Amino acid sequence: MQPITKRNHVTLVVAMALSNALFLLLAWYLSLVPNIEAMLPQYSASDVDLAYVGALVCLCGGTGRVYFGTKGRISFGPAKSLMSPAMFQGELIVGVAMAAACTAIGLRLFLRGAGLTIFAPFALAPMFIDLAFFLPCVLKYWSARDEERGAKLSF
Repeated sequence: MQPITKRNHVTLVVAMALSNALFLLLAWYLSLVPNIEAMLPQYSASDVDLAYVGALVCLCGGTGRVYFGTKGRISFGPAKSLMSPAMFQGELIVGVAMAAACTAIGLRLFLRGAGLTIFAPFALAPMFIDLAFFLPCVLKYWSARDEERGAKLSF
C-alpha cells in the first residue's frame, strides 16, 4: 500500500471540486435538449425549500466534521500531537462526501424539472467549499505535520 501524502489529499479535494463542475456541465447540456421540461416530472416549491435545507445540512455537516474533527489536532487547540494521515484522510473523505451530497440533492431537483438556475447553486456551493475550506485545511494539516516532524514542506 502506498503511503498517504499531501498530494493524495490535495488530489482528493480538487477532484471532488471538479466533479461538481462536471455535474453542472451535464445539467447545462441536458438543458439544451428541446422540450426537456415535457419529459421530466414537475417539482413543487416545497421540493426546492426542502432541497435547500438538506443541502445546508450537508454543507454544514461536512465542513463541521473536518473543522471540529481536526481543530485540536491541527494547530489551534490544546492537543499536542496531530492525528495520523489516515485518520485525517477519513475525516476529509466524509466531509467532502457530505458536501458533494449537496450537488446530488440539486441534481435530483434538476431531474424533477427544476431549471439550471435552480441547480447551479447546489453545484457551485460545494465547489466553493472544497476549494475555499477543505483545500486550506489540507495545506494547514500538512504544514503542521511537517513542522511537528521538523521537515521542510514538500509536494
